[in-house]
Amino acid sequence: DSVQGILDAYDLRGGDNVKIDTGVYVLPATIIVTTNDFGTVGAPILFLGSSNTFGTVLSRSGADPVLRLDRTDYATFQRLSFRDGSHGLQIDGDASDYCEGITVQDCTFSNNTAYGVSIEYGRSVDMTGCDIDNHHSGGIGGTYCDGMQAVRCEVHGNGGGTGIDVLGTNLVIRDNRVSGRGGYGGIYA
Repeated sequence: DSVQGILDAYDLRGGDNVKIDTGVYVLPATIIVTTNDFGTVGAPILFLGSSNTFGTVLSRSGADPVLRLDRTDYATFQRLSFRDGSHGLQIDGDASDYCEGITVQDCTFSNNTAYGVSIEYGRSVDMTGCDIDNHHSGGIGGTYCDGMQAVRCEVHGNGGGTGIDVLGTNLVIRDNRVSGRGGYGGIYA
């Protein structure tokens, strides 16, 4: 079944794993994880890609994100590649209900028309060891972030915007390599 099919059929809870096999998956629509699916501190929902050299690629040809979190808490994404959407991963909370406890580890973001990762109202979003390349607006973009971390990420080749452009409180931006081909370059936090 598809990832969206699993999300539609089941309410995922902390400790549930969604393993996505090796392959390139061209998505007919954005994968949306909603408030019906949530983990807990110490027991997130895990979306796990393949350890195979060819990996797990989620591709969304179009003007919409590859994957969108809608006020979802405690979800982890590992070894996934997000490409060809408006954003690779869009983390959307709101002022009264932040997306909290989101971990993105060893993922790749490429060729999205806006940002590789877009965060609005995110709390404790941890990005580690990601490769973020060739996006029009920038690599990582965020507003209203509290406790967001970007550590040991490669952010490069992004167009008109900034490599890492995150506004908020308690931000940790360290040990990243940021380079670009235009725009404002570097880090704005």
